[in-house]
Amino acid sequence: MDARLGQNDAAYTTVGISLADILSQERPKLQKALSRAVAEARFSVWKASLAPDSRPSAILASASSDNRRCLASEWVNTAPYCPSTTFPDSHYIVLVRARLGIPTSVPGERCRVRGRNAGAVCGKRLTGHVDHARACAKAARQHHHDEVADLYAHFQRECGNRAWREVDVIGPEAPKTFKSQPIRSDVLVRRGAMDPIEYGEIKIRHPWKESGELRIRTAAELDGWLEAFESEASTKYAPMRVRPWVFTTLGRPGAIVCTDLRRLSRERLRQPDATNAVSHPSLRQMLLRRWRTMLSCANARGFASTLLDCIEGCAVPGSEPVPPPLHYYELQAARLTGF
Repeated sequence: MDARLGQNDAAYTTVGISLADILSQERPKLQKALSRAVAEARFSVWKASLAPDSRPSAILASASSDNRRCLASEWVNTAPYCPSTTFPDSHYIVLVRARLGIPTSVPGERCRVRGRNAGAVCGKRLTGHVDHARACAKAARQHHHDEVADLYAHFQRECGNRAWREVDVIGPEAPKTFKSQPIRSDVLVRRGAMDPIEYGEIKIRHPWKESGELRIRTAAELDGWLEAFESEASTKYAPMRVRPWVFTTLGRPGAIVCTDLRRLSRERLRQPDATNAVSHPSLRQMLLRRWRTMLSCANARGFASTLLDCIEGCAVPGSEPVPPPLHYYELQAARLTGF
């Protein structure tokens, strides 16, 4: 055990007791604590062996839940209890391969994305991880973007705010684009009549170039890369208020997303149906878990559709096969549903 953990007396240090303590009385769950410690030690050794700009390092960074950004992996831990959390087999396989860094396409395979109005097939030779998809499969990529923007508006409405999709940035101080046309916002939010207008901007970014190279120097810079997109959106909308929601294709959110979800959850608890709850902390955690799951599944589903559209040429949203109905227990209602 010391060899596995990399230090002398590591086992006793990990569980915080001595051999005499173990022999004198029963100590439950020690095996679980030791197993987790061994797994963490092995993971640390493996992570330290990775090159900073390698794909495994970038996958760890772009799908990480560190620093209270617990959203990227929610789809992995979610049971398929409704259509929005149920993935077709092909989508799930693609997502798992992407998370494990396993190539998705075979050597010599070419892009099957069709042009506008079912035009000619792209035909570009694909790399193993199909990074070309984010630049080519525009229909699936746009659907991915729109689904996340719809959730942004849905969360605002659930909190009692008014929200509209695809609205021009208005007002005497509203910025203009290059051709003197108003900037079009993904979401417009109004709270009260006297509150300022707030805009929502959705950005989903792929950390790799089409060639498979990392867009930043090292994976450790990924959070700074996301922050740069947040700053870019704020500059674009200035002096109007904007809340940019930025994600990687593997689901890691920017800091503003996590801050906004916590802020919105507090607003939601002030609604009449939640004010008399027995436990506000428990209700808030359930609410955050549900929102994070919805966002995580939407991102995962959109990313898988984009890759499959490039590989198979038939995974544009709406063309996927309808999964069979599932039988599951709805935990809150304690009843069997799905028939």
